[in-house]
Amino acid sequence: MNSDTDSNDAETTDEGYTLEFIAAHAGVDPVAILRYQEKGFIRAVERGGGEQVVFDSEALRQVRRIEHLRVTFEVNEAGLGLILGLLREVEALREEQRRARR
Repeated sequence: MNSDTDSNDAETTDEGYTLEFIAAHAGVDPVAILRYQEKGFIRAVERGGGEQVVFDSEALRQVRRIEHLRVTFEVNEAGLGLILGLLREVEALREEQRRARR
């Protein structure tokens, strides 16, 4: 196996993406990602063997969204919590509206 494949294997698992993969692809410090998880902004899929945190593609998308809000609009963590909660509510309402149309 070449080193590129070995590197990719270390970053992804059958269940999702490692903390290091998410950090590298979102351009965010791993400590910040863990803080976002603790605050409930993102969710880990599970903790793999050896207590490794595993995330899915939704977590990667959410971390990118958080960083966009934080950097572009200088939103603090309290603001992030409010914005992310409102976005979840909007998505739930959209889903409810889609179901009602069927």
